[in-house]
Amino acid sequence: EPTACLWYKKDTASLTAIDDIAVSYTRKDEQILRKENYEKLPTNLEELGLAPAYLWIRRVKRTSIPNTTKDVTRMKTELKDCTSMLAKDPHDPILRAMVSKMRKRIRFVQAEEDVRTKCNPTDPLLYAKEFLALTTSEIDRLRSSFGRIPSSRSGYISLQDFCRYVGEKDALVPFIRHVFKLSGANAATDKSASDCLDFGTTVKAIACYCMLGVEEILQSIFSLRDHKDQGSISNRDFLDVLSMFHSRHCGRTTRALRGLDLPEAGKMSFGRLQHLHTSFPHLLFPAFRLQEAIQRRFLGCKWWQRKQRKFYEIKETIRRDDGTATRPN
Repeated sequence: EPTACLWYKKDTASLTAIDDIAVSYTRKDEQILRKENYEKLPTNLEELGLAPAYLWIRRVKRTSIPNTTKDVTRMKTELKDCTSMLAKDPHDPILRAMVSKMRKRIRFVQAEEDVRTKCNPTDPLLYAKEFLALTTSEIDRLRSSFGRIPSSRSGYISLQDFCRYVGEKDALVPFIRHVFKLSGANAATDKSASDCLDFGTTVKAIACYCMLGVEEILQSIFSLRDHKDQGSISNRDFLDVLSMFHSRHCGRTTRALRGLDLPEAGKMSFGRLQHLHTSFPHLLFPAFRLQEAIQRRFLGCKWWQRKQRKFYEIKETIRRDDGTATRPN
């Protein structure tokens, strides 16, 4: 029988997740864990009848970009432990269900891992090709669309060129720069390098952003101002984002928003942002309009809708196996 059990609660609205758990027994252990960005939990395990020790957790930011980074080796170890327990009690229905579910997840994750390992992260075009299962003709169509962007003859475009090509105003360039940054486009992280976006970098950013759902787009908006991953932004930052999205009506937008029920503490959580979007969908609509505009210019909206349906069908399969199935956004 276990001496202690750890419980967790899934919070889909949280921008961070627990990546790892560790234990410290000495001060040297604590120094090492602090250097590796672990957080110390206050309870001494001695209070639970265990040896004097502390639990540490490491948090990671949940990226708004779809990716596959599952630890298959760790999952196999957990399966081995559960299988050993099942061998001692083969009629335990809970253990049998756990083993069955874990085997299904490992098969699925291994399939994702195969795709991920084939993709060279230093080659953004190869990433997009593997992620979207692009055919040669589809890549040619993307290249043709890229070629219509002014200045693309040099092999590079600017964020301003991209913004205008999809029909948006220059005021939205900071958000588009953020979209490229989230996709891993190194050039987009530096304003001075924003005129150096090649075809592969552009296609990867397009692939990532056009596959996002509603919640993921909201996360990308929130992370635009949550620079330190604190899980909150100031009301002023929120108003600045809205002024960027509604630059033509900046003054009127700011005056109208003063009537909104913004948090009195001056800080806004991601959950509050979601609530405001549900109540006033037009406020953050430009981010969703941008996605549709990019889809229309590159391969067409229907093509992306088919890809999104397949993507969410896979996600729902995983959620059903986990017992957490929800309707896709």
